[in-house]
Amino acid sequence: MLEKQNYTVFCVGGSVRDSLLGQKASDWDLTTSALPQQICKVFNGFKMLMHGIKYGTVTVFIKGSPIEITTMREDGKYRNHRIPSEVSFTDKIEKDLARRDFTINAMAYHPQTGLIDPYNGFKHLKDKTICCVGNPGTRFQEDALRILRCLRFAAVLGYNIEEATSKALINEKDSLRWIACERVRDEFLKLLCSDFASIVILQYAEIFSVFIPKFVFDDYTIISLITLAPAQETIRLALLLFPMPQEQAKQTLSALRLPKKQIDSIFTILGHLSETVPSDKLAIKRKLIEMGIDNFRQWLTLKEILEPSLPICKVKELSEGCINHGCLKIKDLKIDGNDLKRIGFLAGKELGSTLSYLLEEVINEKLPNDKKTLLSAAKKRKINLR
Repeated sequence: MLEKQNYTVFCVGGSVRDSLLGQKASDWDLTTSALPQQICKVFNGFKMLMHGIKYGTVTVFIKGSPIEITTMREDGKYRNHRIPSEVSFTDKIEKDLARRDFTINAMAYHPQTGLIDPYNGFKHLKDKTICCVGNPGTRFQEDALRILRCLRFAAVLGYNIEEATSKALINEKDSLRWIACERVRDEFLKLLCSDFASIVILQYAEIFSVFIPKFVFDDYTIISLITLAPAQETIRLALLLFPMPQEQAKQTLSALRLPKKQIDSIFTILGHLSETVPSDKLAIKRKLIEMGIDNFRQWLTLKEILEPSLPICKVKELSEGCINHGCLKIKDLKIDGNDLKRIGFLAGKELGSTLSYLLEEVINEKLPNDKKTLLSAAKKRKINLR
């Protein structure tokens, strides 16, 4: 559609990189000689988002998929180590690629003209190396978030960071203080949940300490265990926080601006780490009720990592049986408040206490979770309470 209007257009960025790696691209970004208003005219009638139009970006939804289309541009000076103060549009793809962060992201592709790779990004992909476009110090001064993006790419891909780029990462690390906590958090969590997180965190501990000073990033014993844990934010954060005093851990999570629910889960897991893993069915049920199913599962996984000699497999098997076939909450009972009302219970304290009583009896396996049996037990309890 763009080319029919005589505009040049290329695929750029992560979609080109991922395709060259033999991976399916998660999304596609295009760059074009068309100006933002011209892009809007070409795609008139399509759903569009204009949030990036100031910088030349229009997001067009084609068959339900968002495609970011950005006018080729050159960036002026950056402000606050994050955003260009001004941009100027161009029709030269080479000028557009010159403003990008890393060589593996500074490639463009067109089916007819092939790969455009002025900074040897394809060679760096094959060499498994991350290298800045141009002067690394300048790149990181312009946008400090690139520091964490660089480390994230290294952790996700398992690549080495080229020497000059590596030195610039450390030299410019204090620029991260300018970046919004939420953006830092998002990059850090992606890094933390990657396959090579342990290596990168240990190698660049001083960088992470800029924005989370209480983290024990150089604790080799703990850090080396990260990639043994499932790639889940909560459990990997809990593992990192494990050696830390509770107050410091709270400060760390506050610095990351995590949701309260996630923070509560992390502290629930950490609060039970010193406890013995239950081995019998009733104790497992009690622990599941106390912690919640997801927290219990993650707690078991963490215990297994920290204490590999524990017989966790049997406990996992028993707990999954309790979760899938057991009765752990009032809502799991085969009767509810309406059933009790039909046999004479009044709404309120009497009804609630009876349901709690029945749940306890079922958990302790004194009663089966059977509607007829539970109703009979409820009637007897009502008589006894008179």
